[in-house]
Amino acid sequence: MNTLNDRSSSKFKRIIPFLVYALCFAVPNYGQYQVSALGPEIMNLFSLDFVKFNSMFTAPMLPAIFTSLIGGLLVDRFGYKPVIAVSIVLTVIGCWLRLVANSYAMLFISMVLLGVSAGFTTSNSSKALSVIYGPEKV
Repeated sequence: MNTLNDRSSSKFKRIIPFLVYALCFAVPNYGQYQVSALGPEIMNLFSLDFVKFNSMFTAPMLPAIFTSLIGGLLVDRFGYKPVIAVSIVLTVIGCWLRLVANSYAMLFISMVLLGVSAGFTTSNSSKALSVIYGPEKV
């Protein structure tokens, strides 16, 4: 009977990191791609022209590319947990800034933060999942 409880407890302990990691993927990406659907409203609210709107829409892309390179190095040095923790904090700050943004600059900065967090998470997904589940199961 103890073996059955140990197995279900072990499965539960492995589901939680997967769900946390899935949220780390979903939230920054949702924050980024939500902008295209709300484009006309955002442009009217902040009085943006097409150039500013396009720069704000693509703002997460460049930081994601650069932080994906840096994120891999950081995980090799410090492990995946601290790097993903920083990613979660940056995601929360970026989403919060986006909610309270009252200017183009604040909106742009929030989108850059979402790109940074997405880059950290995406670049380290295979390493983190192989540590959690074992390389033979990934």
